[in-house]
Amino acid sequence: MVREQIELAVREALGGMVPRLREGAKWNAMAAVLALYGGGALVTTMLLLIALVAPAWVAALIVGVLLVIAAAIVRALAKSRTHPEPSHVPAERRGVESHRPG
Repeated sequence: MVREQIELAVREALGGMVPRLREGAKWNAMAAVLALYGGGALVTTMLLLIALVAPAWVAALIVGVLLVIAAAIVRALAKSRTHPEPSHVPAERRGVESHRPG
């Protein structure tokens, strides 16, 4: 009986949140698409500016290398913030078998 009451309360509480979360997800997706287009425009602008003083292929190479370096930095930051340090990982997850007497 208590379990049913708890499940009902959780469903009622989450029921009102789902439409708001869905609406927020739509707006965030639209913002992400616009940011991608904006980023593409900025990359194109940077490439065209460099092409004013260097051949187009050199400009494209410079911009490409800069983007790869930026991606590597962001990936390293993401990995460091989402994966725990090896000393904090339990022994079972590091591949070290736990000692079990018997």
